[in-house]
Amino acid sequence: ENHKMLMKNANENDSSMMSSDYPKIIAVDLQAMAPLEGVVQIQGDITKVSTAEEIIRHFGNTKADLVVCDGAPD
Repeated sequence: ENHKMLMKNANENDSSMMSSDYPKIIAVDLQAMAPLEGVVQIQGDITKVSTAEEIIRHFGNTKADLVVCDGAPD
């Protein structure tokens, strides 16, 4: 449910976003994750170039507005 709150807050705080637009959320973890609606999930290692390239592909020609990382070793 936290991702829904993030999406709601982002829409409320960005007047340029249309009501049908949502922020792009990408989650990356070494371990498999439970599916979350509206979240692109990548199972990968954030220290690997291939994972970084996959993240960049999902953003296309846009930049991230926010990056949150817990970066804890598993």
